[in-house]
Amino acid sequence: MGDTYHMFKSTQNFVRGMCSWTFIRGQESDNVRSGPRSRVDVSPYLPAGVGRAGHLEQYLMNMLDRRTEEDYLPARVFRRASAWIEENHENAPWFLWIDSFAPHEYWDPPMEFADIYYKTGKSPNFIMPQVINRIDPSAEQIKRTRALYYGYVTFVDKWIGAFLDKLEQLGAADDTAVFFTSDHGTELWDKGRFGKGGDRLYGYNTRIPMLVKLPGNERAGTTRDDFVQHFDLFPAVSTLMGCPAGADLGLDGRDFLNSASSAPAKAIVAWRNNVSVRDTEWNLIIDGLGKGERQELYNLQQDPDETENVFADHPEVVKSFTAFLEQTLGPMPYEPAHRGDSRQCPPNVYLVPRR
Repeated sequence: MGDTYHMFKSTQNFVRGMCSWTFIRGQESDNVRSGPRSRVDVSPYLPAGVGRAGHLEQYLMNMLDRRTEEDYLPARVFRRASAWIEENHENAPWFLWIDSFAPHEYWDPPMEFADIYYKTGKSPNFIMPQVINRIDPSAEQIKRTRALYYGYVTFVDKWIGAFLDKLEQLGAADDTAVFFTSDHGTELWDKGRFGKGGDRLYGYNTRIPMLVKLPGNERAGTTRDDFVQHFDLFPAVSTLMGCPAGADLGLDGRDFLNSASSAPAKAIVAWRNNVSVRDTEWNLIIDGLGKGERQELYNLQQDPDETENVFADHPEVVKSFTAFLEQTLGPMPYEPAHRGDSRQCPPNVYLVPRR
């Protein structure tokens, strides 16, 4: 069940192997509607003088039929997932993947949720937060844009809660494992910007939630501090479902719920040109194309907010972390292998607000 439209593109095939799936249409640039464009005005969501807004017109057009809170996309995703549980909870064993695009931008909750955190008449609702990066924003604009994100997170939390309540009501909670995670974080003006980017491999983008509720509340209230990455999910879930999947299948991931002793000492994260190698003490960020254009090193013990670049002061750390990177992925430079596929959708259209 999901509204993350990338998952359902004809070239992606994420539904392979699933018995059924539901695609909730309308997020971001999903071209589910083509009009009426005359009813859409992007100008209330843009700073003065900014005339381009990415997919904002398409998104607003997709949202024209919203009337109540239950019409918002996160509510629709988790209501449909709840209905699926109601229909299928007796059909154990079952596996359900819920993929909520929110609280990814656009940060567009029912506005009373944003008002909880900051309400002002001195800022538009920049639901596409990157537009604020093009101006010199006021304090009110920064606080209101943060409030949009906080409010959207709270709204999503409410509907996740409705889904978990359904598990409880059906008596399915005790023997169900629930994994909660995300694909990336976002910047809330931490370093003078909103949003994410391949040049921002800092903690707020790369250290993301991983919450696990095991059947019978086993290990409830415990925490772990070792590195877990997305490719570790498949072995862990498979083992819980009685189908152990590990190194014998050639998997990179590990069953992290049962293998604390083999936890990796470092984690590698890459996006576009840039590569981050992180442990509990350091974060090295370099250009994976071998051009040397990024040279950043942060001491996470002394500088957890990653504000002071000490690359030049610790050549031994740079050498050690770079060696680990090349031992793991091979010698640099790397040639990016993934090129996005846009064959199934029209080119991006940037539109100037009507006068």
